Amino acid sequence: MEELQKSLEEVLPDLGQDLLIVVVEHLKNEIGVNSPEDFKYIQESDLPMLKPIQRRRLLDILKKETSDCKTADTTNKGEVQTAQTSS
Repeated sequence: MEELQKSLEEVLPDLGQDLLIVVVEHLKNEIGVNSPEDFKYIQESDLPMLKPIQRRRLLDILKKETSDCKTADTTNKGEVQTAQTSS
């Protein structure tokens, strides 16, 4: 969940520490976010404590991070397969 908190701080630096903690706890405890892979399932309606623009900015970044993780994972798997077939 540190990744989520860091993402929030980067995307919404004016959020304030108290609201940041509220958002992270809400996502963990109420929405059920357990890992970065869960970020792609977060919806605007899951973040009622944020203003609409804050929600959209946050979701945009979280979805990009999720797709970046998938791309990196796919690339790493391809490298492993290539190394295995080369051996």
